[in-house]
Amino acid sequence: MDSFNTSFSRYDQLQDFVISVVLFLVFAIALTALCSSLLWCHFFVIFNKDKKKNKTTEDELSCCTV
Repeated sequence: MDSFNTSFSRYDQLQDFVISVVLFLVFAIALTALCSSLLWCHFFVIFNKDKKKNKTTEDELSCCTV
């Protein structure tokens, strides 16, 4: 029955906590970068509308294409 012992050592708990924190930071940074790039593209389209009236919609969204 000793092989089914489910208690974790302090090292395992600390390692799980560190992995969780690192994964959280990776996702937070990735989402921040995605949102800031989309926001930049949104403002780019809005502010260029006033400057160039003859632009087509396809040209306006060209900043968002990869």
